[in-house]
Formats: sequence, structure tokens, C-alpha cells
Amino acid sequence: MLLVMLWALMAAVAVVCATKLNLPTAIATWTALSAAVCVAGAILLQLQPIGISTTGGRIGGTFVHWGFRAGQGQLIPATIISWVIWTLVGVAIISLIQHRSQPRHVLMILAWTIDVAALLYVLGVLAVNRGSTGTLPNTLITLAAVLVGMIAASAALWSNVGTDRAKLLALLVAGGPPLVIGVGYGFFMAVTLIGGGRWN
Repeated sequence: MLLVMLWALMAAVAVVCATKLNLPTAIATWTALSAAVCVAGAILLQLQPIGISTTGGRIGGTFVHWGFRAGQGQLIPATIISWVIWTLVGVAIISLIQHRSQPRHVLMILAWTIDVAALLYVLGVLAVNRGSTGTLPNTLITLAAVLVGMIAASAALWSNVGTDRAKLLALLVAGGPPLVIGVGYGFFMAVTLIGGGRWN
């Protein structure tokens, strides 16, 4: 319950930034605020006695929520990773609100958000594998490279060319693969659930 309340509070702050400030100022404000919150969360976690759950520790863990596995259980890497994720979430919320009257911009922002989130996840898995086995799976490296290529190519098409056709192509490059994967996975799950229900 505490986690949901504090995350809702953070989302509300992002909304306020989006509605009260212009885009660059809103993003800069959110980035600084999320950094301060993550540092404060790390301090609260550090102050929590080992093996004892405190209110301060739970609050700190709400903000420094991600990155412990990728950071091998270390607080500083987890704080940095959590800050990056909070920044991504806030920038996505702010950008979506400020471009809500432009459907193509909204779709592009959503596509980039999904791509960057997927890239961060893959990088996290790579870090965990490197720490546990000392090797990096080639499939994950390839996937990370593909995601970087998708983001870079779509950003170049969207910003440098500027034509409607280029923007549509950018949207297809960034959003097409996640959409196909999502629809395919959803179809697979639906067939599995329906088949399992009949079998039972």
C-alpha cells in the first residue's frame, strides 16, 4: 500500500511539472527531483538496521526499488539505476501530457519509452549474467544492439528528415517490433488459457 501511494505521489508530481512548466524546464526539474528522492531513499535504507524493517527503510525501498540484482546487491548502483528508471518514467509522463493533442507524437513517445525500457531490462540481465557467470550471452548482446539501432534510427528519421513519411517510418521502426511481439504474445497467452480451460 505504501509503495502504491508513494508511486502515485511521484506520478502526480510529474503531472504537475508537465502542466505548470515548459518541456525543457519540466524535464530538468523532474530529473533533479528524482535524483534527490533516490539519494534520500538510499540514505533511509542505509540508516535502517540490518535485518530490521523500519518505516524509513520501506519508504527508501519504495524509491530505490530497482537495480539491486544488476548492481550485485550494492546500494549505490541500485540508486543510480533507480534514478535512471524514475527519470525515464517521468520524462514519458511529461512528454505524453505536453503532446497529448498530437496523436502521432504520443505514439512515438510510447514507442520510445517501451524501447528504452526493454533496453534497460536487457542491460540489467546482461549485468546479472556477467556478475554470476562472468560471460555475456551473445543473444542478449544482439538484442541490445538491435534495440539501440531501433532507437537511433527512429530518432534520426523523426528529427532530421522531418517529413510526414519519415515520421511514419520512424514510428514503424520504433513501435512496429514491440507491437508485433506484444500482439503475438497476447495471442499465445489467449490460446494457452483457452486451451487449458478446455483441457481442464
